[in-house]
Amino acid sequence: MTSSTQRITTILNLVNAQNEGFMGHLHLSLVDWDEPSRTAHYTYTVEPWGKNPAEILHGGMTASLFDMVMGITGHALSEATFTPTVQLQVQYLKPVPLSVTLHFTVKITSITKTLITATSEAWVNDEKSMIVATASATYHQGF
Repeated sequence: MTSSTQRITTILNLVNAQNEGFMGHLHLSLVDWDEPSRTAHYTYTVEPWGKNPAEILHGGMTASLFDMVMGITGHALSEATFTPTVQLQVQYLKPVPLSVTLHFTVKITSITKTLITATSEAWVNDEKSMIVATASATYHQGF
């Protein structure tokens, strides 16, 4: 296991060990990490607590999940103690039903002395050709 894989796993374990609050509900799983391409694949099972009045995944949940998977991946490649979000942009393409597996691919597109940038796509179940949302983000790594 590479050191960045170990860092991603350690961060995920810390997030998944939370027993209360918002973080206590996010049970993300790392499926794959390709260090040379700086690309990760995560999954999350959509649960009813994250729904909106239309009985689909709330858009804020989608944004939070993107922020988590891109932030975890970027942080794992950083020397910084803390990598706060500078900007997050999400494009919602299709509704996400409840009780499905939501997949995320994350690509770290650049790392500079102070910033990490990432892009991500999300799809439902094994239908990778049907993207439900995309996102990009920038994280600060000066802390």
